[in-house]
Amino acid sequence: MQALKVLYDSQIFSSQQYGGISRYFYELIEELGRTEDVHVRVAMSYSRNMYLTNRTHFPCFTNFNAARTEVVHLVETMERTRLGSAMIWKTGFRAGKMLDLNMESQKKAIKKGDFDLFHPTYYDPYFLPILGRKPLVITIYDMIHEKFAAAEDQTIRFKRELATRADLIIAISESTKRDIIDILGVPEEKIKVIYLGNSIVPPEGSMNRGTETGAYLLYVGYRGGYKNFEFMVNALNPVFDSHPNLKLICVGGGMFTSRELDVLSLNSMQGRTSQLTVPDSELAQLYAKAVAFICPSKYEGFGIPSLEAMSCGCPAVLSKSSSLPEVGGSAAKYFDPEDSEGLRSSIETLLGNETMRMKMKKEGLAQAAKFSWKNTTMETKEAYEALCQ
Repeated sequence: MQALKVLYDSQIFSSQQYGGISRYFYELIEELGRTEDVHVRVAMSYSRNMYLTNRTHFPCFTNFNAARTEVVHLVETMERTRLGSAMIWKTGFRAGKMLDLNMESQKKAIKKGDFDLFHPTYYDPYFLPILGRKPLVITIYDMIHEKFAAAEDQTIRFKRELATRADLIIAISESTKRDIIDILGVPEEKIKVIYLGNSIVPPEGSMNRGTETGAYLLYVGYRGGYKNFEFMVNALNPVFDSHPNLKLICVGGGMFTSRELDVLSLNSMQGRTSQLTVPDSELAQLYAKAVAFICPSKYEGFGIPSLEAMSCGCPAVLSKSSSLPEVGGSAAKYFDPEDSEGLRSSIETLLGNETMRMKMKKEGLAQAAKFSWKNTTMETKEAYEALCQ
């Protein structure tokens, strides 16, 4: 049987240095690249995405042949040599030039037509005039733009255009699937739910801290708008007043904004809250030693940090909204994203009850084991094959 040929583009790898979507496609490509009956190609010339540069199968963007994965390099050899590898960004190679070269690579690969299906990594529909009737698969991660952005946001228009043309839509949760149907009017039979996996490797021998000395709560990711960070800080202020050694650690999301610093200051938490940017190995340690991970978000397409936390034995305290109950199952504690008392009560219970923390750790580990990139890849491969039959 001839190998199924799948072509991806570079959209998300051009725009994200870190991020959930590029992580998803990296893991999917990496796993599919190990599959004998699937041949993966990525139409890309250059990228600054850190998942690629730090991994064995994506060393310098000049040899993706490892594990049957290859990049379609369609720039001149001389120019690639002159601008390539680690010297790109030290020699003033502009991001705009990278985008131009990647777009050229993508269009040439699509026009060549040497693939069985095309799976773009984001929503720019640049390829529609040249794709013809080749099968098109898109992944819709959430409907955040439709729910929270201005109506003229071009992502909303692009997503609707691609959803209409797509032969298959992968949704990363049942919650996202429902939103796609309700907002875009897509037929249910066109959508397949495939859950995401977890890339964090739990540290060996780590136990949840469970002590008041040096204890901290953990928040991970972007903090703006619908993420409900300010609500969380305001809600937790009485908890911090009654637990003088408790701290809040925020990982990722960039440095605190002036508004965030003002909110922390008003709640007497500025000196007890820190923002860190750390590699996965250190993040795993932070999860493992936290009293609890908190996700107060009003909306998530999936919620990878919640899965990461549970996989490291960290009790997860989650907003009861959108996809989060799908990820946390019965292993997490939930609160209404507008109920300050509900959040405070959940945290106070954990701070004063080591037995509860250990119970949640055990249940969280079992829940996290239900999700993996291998499962994501297997289900995606099956969906590809069904589409191409």
